[in-house]
Amino acid sequence: MLHAQQTPPPPETLTTSAAVRSLSREQAVQRRPVRIVGTVTQAKTLTSSDHFSLMVQDETEGVWVTAMPSPGAGYLPYAGDTAPSVGTVVEVIGATAPGGHTPIVVATRIHARGTAPLPPAHEVNLTELRTGAYDSQRVKLSGVVQRTFQDEAGPQTRIRMEISAPDGVFGAVVADATGLKGIDLVDAEVSVTGPCGMLFNSRGECVGAYVQAATAADVTVIQPAPADPFSAPWADRYALRPYHHEPVDRHRRRIAGTVTLWRPGKFMYLQTEHRAYRLETHATDAFSVGDVVEAVGFVALPESFGIMTEALFRKTGHGSPPEPLSVTRSRLMEVTCQSVWPVMEEDYDGRLIAMKGRLVRIQPAEHDSHRIYLDCEGHLTQATLDAAVDVAALRDLLPGSDLRVTGVCALRLDVQWPALGQPRTMDFSLHLRSPDDIVVLSAPSWWTTRRLLWALGTALGVLILLALWNLTLRRTVAAQSGVIAERAAKESRLEERQRIGRDLHDTLQQELTGIGLLIGNSKSNLDQPDKALETLNMAERMVQRASEESRSSIHDLMSVTLENNGLAAAMDELVRPLAEIGGARFHTHLPARMPRLPARLETALLRIAHEAAANAGKHSKATDVHLTLEMLADRLRLVIQDNGTGFDVEAVRSHQLRHFGLLAMEERALKLGGKLHIMTQPDVGTTISAVIPTHHG
Repeated sequence: MLHAQQTPPPPETLTTSAAVRSLSREQAVQRRPVRIVGTVTQAKTLTSSDHFSLMVQDETEGVWVTAMPSPGAGYLPYAGDTAPSVGTVVEVIGATAPGGHTPIVVATRIHARGTAPLPPAHEVNLTELRTGAYDSQRVKLSGVVQRTFQDEAGPQTRIRMEISAPDGVFGAVVADATGLKGIDLVDAEVSVTGPCGMLFNSRGECVGAYVQAATAADVTVIQPAPADPFSAPWADRYALRPYHHEPVDRHRRRIAGTVTLWRPGKFMYLQTEHRAYRLETHATDAFSVGDVVEAVGFVALPESFGIMTEALFRKTGHGSPPEPLSVTRSRLMEVTCQSVWPVMEEDYDGRLIAMKGRLVRIQPAEHDSHRIYLDCEGHLTQATLDAAVDVAALRDLLPGSDLRVTGVCALRLDVQWPALGQPRTMDFSLHLRSPDDIVVLSAPSWWTTRRLLWALGTALGVLILLALWNLTLRRTVAAQSGVIAERAAKESRLEERQRIGRDLHDTLQQELTGIGLLIGNSKSNLDQPDKALETLNMAERMVQRASEESRSSIHDLMSVTLENNGLAAAMDELVRPLAEIGGARFHTHLPARMPRLPARLETALLRIAHEAAANAGKHSKATDVHLTLEMLADRLRLVIQDNGTGFDVEAVRSHQLRHFGLLAMEERALKLGGKLHIMTQPDVGTTISAVIPTHHG
C-alpha cells in the first residue's frame, strides 16, 4: 500500500534572542520564524521614518532588529507611526537573517507592549567585548577619555569618545550629550553604559566594538580631568612607558624639550636631554625649530617606540637647535636592544642626524610629502620633505649627486606582538625640515643619464621625422595608385552591370515570352489533351531553364552590389525583398559604422541572410522579420528572427524532408570556422544565428 508523501513540519518559531544568536550563518539564511518579546535598548532611524533598526534585549541576550515596511501592512499600530524609543517593551515578529557579524531579525510586525526599566548592564572588559558575545547587549566599560569630537550637527549634541582601557582603546557614542555640555572629558576617567555595537569586515569577522550610550546619564565621571592639562606628571627621562610595579597609568604625561621638526596638525619631534620623541597632534599652533616647549599627551606604543598622542603644547622659550649627529647607515643598523645596564644612551630614534648618500631619484608629493631616495652604502634609503615645500626648490638636484642630508631619524624595528625575541633595527627613514637640509657635496658628470637620454631622444626624433617623410611619400604614391585602381574598378563594375542586363534581356526575357506562348497554346488545345500536355511539358522545361538563369544572374548581381556598396547596402537591397514577399515587415539592426570585411566573409554572411530571409518570407507567415549583425571583439554574430509559425527542426533534417537551403547555411558557417544555431518551435517563431570568427575571414 502506497502512502502519500508527508510534508515536513514547519520550522519551530524562535522565542528568545539567545536562540536567534545561536544559529550558524547557514541556518540564519533559512529565514527561521521569530517571535520574541524584549526591551528596546537602542533605536536608530536608517533612511526614513519607516525604516529603522533596534537593539532588543530579553531575559537571555540581545539581538539586532531591522524593520522595513511592507506595503499595506501597517505594522506600527501606535500613535505617530514612529520607531519605538529606548525603554519600550516590544513584541517582534519576523524571520532570521545572517547579518554582518551575528544573526539578526528582519521584522515584519512590531507591537508595543508598554515600557519597562532597561536591563542591567554587564560589567566587562574590552577583551571580552571584542569576542562579539555581548553584541546588542547592555554593557559597562571604564577608561580614560583620550579624545572627544562632535560627530554630526543636529538638534541634539552627539559626541564620540575614544577611551583608553587597560586592554586597549574603544569607542563610545553618546546620542544626546546635552547634559555633558561644558564638561572637559579629555583625561577624565569615566564609565559608559549602553548596548554594544560591533565593527566587522566584509567577511563578517569582528574587528572592533563600541558602546552606544543614549544620554549623558549613561556616562559617569569617576575622576574629573585636571583643570590645567600641564599639571600632568613628568614622564621618565629615558622612556615614555618604562617599567612600573603599579598598573599602567593611562592619564596624560608631560615632557619638555627642543623642537627639531614641526608639521602642524600632524606631528612634532622633541629632543630632550636624554631622548627624542614623536608627538602626534591635531594642533596647528605656530612653532619653529629651536623652540623650547612643554608638551602633554597620552602615551601609546603603536610600533617601535613609545609616542605621545593627542598632544598639547606651550612654548617656554627659544634656543639653538641641537647639532645633528653624524652617523652612517651601518652604524644605525648595528644598534641593538641587548644592553640593559647601564641605560642605553646610543638611541637614534627621533634624533637629528646627518648622513651621506647618492641621489637616486626625487618623487614629488602625491599625498603628504615629497620623497627623496638615496643610495647609502648600497642600500636604498628614503627621506621625506613636507608637501608644503615647493618642489621647484629640488629641481637643481641631479641624480648621481653626492649629498649630505640632515633630518630627524625614524627607526623601524621588527616588532611584533607577542614578541618572539629582542627587536632588531630593520630600516629607517629621515624627515627633512627644509631644502636647506640637503647639501650637494659633488655634482655628477655632465653626461648624466638625463642628458644622454636627451641626446638619444633628439637623434631618434630626427630619424622618426625622416621615416615619417618617407612614409608620407609612399602613402601619396599609394593614394594616387588607389585612385587609378578605383576608376578602373568602377568602369569594370559598370560593364558587368550592363552585361547582366543584356543577359537578363537576351535569356530570361525570351524564356518568359516563350513560356507565355506555350501556356496560351495549351489553353487553345484544351480539347486535345495530348497536344496540351506536350506544350505544358515544354513550358515546364523553359521554367526550369529560366530559374537557373535567374539564379546565375542574381549571384552575379549579389557580387556587384556587395563589392560596390558594401554589406549593409547589400543586405537592404537583396535580402529585404525576400523577407517581405509574404507581407512581413523587415527590420535591420546593423552597426552605425559598418567597416568593410574580407570578401569571403561578407559573401558568406550575405548568402546566409539571403537564404534565411527567403525561408521566413515564403514559409513562416511572419508579420515581422529582424536582421541583426553584431561585431564583437573576435567574431561576428548574424541573427535572423521572425515571429512566424516556426517548424520542426528534426523533421526538416530527416531524410524525407531534407532542406538543402538549411544545409547550405550550416556548411557556409562551418567553412569559416563558425557555427549555425537554430532555435524554433511550431507556432512560436524562428531564430537563426551564425557566429563566425573574424580571423577566418
